[in-house]
Amino acid sequence: MKRSVDIAIIGQGLAGTTLAWTLLDQGARIAVIDQRLIGAASTVAGGLITPLTGKKIKPEPYFDELWEAAQAHYQRVSHWLDTDVLNTRAALRRLDTTQLKEAWNTADETQKRYAELASAPPEAVSGESSFIAMPTAARLDIERFLSSSRQAFIERDILIEHTVDDACMNADHCGASIDTPSLNADRVVFCRGWRDSL
Repeated sequence: MKRSVDIAIIGQGLAGTTLAWTLLDQGARIAVIDQRLIGAASTVAGGLITPLTGKKIKPEPYFDELWEAAQAHYQRVSHWLDTDVLNTRAALRRLDTTQLKEAWNTADETQKRYAELASAPPEAVSGESSFIAMPTAARLDIERFLSSSRQAFIERDILIEHTVDDACMNADHCGASIDTPSLNADRVVFCRGWRDSL
């Protein structure tokens, strides 16, 4: 007998896990289908959330709204998992190239709203580059987030450890089915990173 869900999420990396918790919070019936990949992009990501990024130290579009949403989301997930997954704290950015120093020296008011020049941290080598501090920042503990979520999904009986390839997928006007794990889903969302962009 095939199990029926509203949404099947293929992949349990950062995107798939975040989507799963969001849908569970909305009361959706879901299944998460994942083969645990060693070295997958999500398992080696830094987890930094900062308002200024890139070589030009540019503000992330809509950072303020996204920051509030991220904090609220990870607080809910931390509550459900009974462990903190988001460490909110200032982030330092080293201005160690001429390009980064020039970008900061020509920063506009929007950029300077998110950061200020800062002293080198105690562990920095004497005479090391300049730094900027971004008070509104955080680090997601990706390993804890993914592994604790995986365990919670197993306990809720929504995780299916399986490899899904295109041959397993069937779609028609009624929805989608995934043959191998014997699952019917109204919708299928692929969250497998680079593999889905090929």
